[in-house]
Amino acid sequence: MLPIPTPTVTLANGPSRQRATHQLDDTAAKLATVDRSTLGADSASTYDQASNLLQAGRRALTDEDYVAASGFARKAAALAAKLTPASP
Repeated sequence: MLPIPTPTVTLANGPSRQRATHQLDDTAAKLATVDRSTLGADSASTYDQASNLLQAGRRALTDEDYVAASGFARKAAALAAKLTPASP
C-alpha cells in the first residue's frame, strides 16, 4: 500500500510567507551576532542546533511550506535567545 502524501499548507506570497521569512531573517540576524568560536561546548551545540533549524526553515520556505518554516524559525529563535552575542 502506498503512503498517503501529507498536504502542506501554503498561501503563496501571502502573510504566512511574509511572517515565515521575517522570522527566519530575524533569527539569522541574531545568530550572526554570536561568535561560535568563543562558545563553550554546550553553547556551541545550541548554536549548531539553531543553525540547522534555520536551514530547515529556509528549505521549507523554498518548498512553500510556510507553516513548517515558521515552526523551524520559532524553534531556532528559542535556541538563539539562549546564546550571548559577541562583544564588539
